[in-house]
Amino acid sequence: MNTDRDKHAAIPFNAVSEYLPNVSERYQILHHAFTYNFKKVVLIVGDNQSEVIQSTIVSFSDSILEDYGKVLKKIKDLSLFWAYDENAEVPDFVKDIASGDITTLNGAESMLSAFYLWKSMMSLPLPLPSLLQIIPIYCAYWNQVKGGSDTTTKLMDACHLFPPRQHTNAQSVAVSRCISIFLVFVHRHIQIFSSKKTTPPMHPLADSAMLPANVPHTMKACWMQRFILKDS
Repeated sequence: MNTDRDKHAAIPFNAVSEYLPNVSERYQILHHAFTYNFKKVVLIVGDNQSEVIQSTIVSFSDSILEDYGKVLKKIKDLSLFWAYDENAEVPDFVKDIASGDITTLNGAESMLSAFYLWKSMMSLPLPLPSLLQIIPIYCAYWNQVKGGSDTTTKLMDACHLFPPRQHTNAQSVAVSRCISIFLVFVHRHIQIFSSKKTTPPMHPLADSAMLPANVPHTMKACWMQRFILKDS
């Protein structure tokens, strides 16, 4: 990086190589400008103390954005034609690439899971649902069978029950955690017994709600039905 340049600069895109030696950053701001149809993009570089090292305002001409769009379309037609065909399957060569040394793809199975999720979402009417509501199958299965230990820990951490500093020791911390566990226990039962009896069951929890491994998930479902679905 050139240390003699200004800390704050405004440049055209054809001079970007002089100010941004990182090639990936150049393509990043170019892609942002094309995707959002921006004529100017600000790239800010900071340190681990949140201090600004350098900021650059990059201006893009219509010709640059148009040429970049042509390049993207060419890449799509050459290598991603299969992804936009409603009846097409994922080609074997794509699976082989995903199973290779490209670590960011995390294997063919992960790539296929992401692809089919993307295809399903693209078929939905706009606006698309929040991504927070989408849970991968393997994560949903793990949440189903692992029990409620993580949720209990999160609720305990939200209790904010701490002994005074001058009295903090192993015994006082253990007692405060036991009190937190009791408060979580009370909270969970309030959720269950305050739910309406007419609330319809959430299939497939209805047939397995009494299994020990499914009790935490069932309790969470009851809470969601009462407080979330009611408001919607």
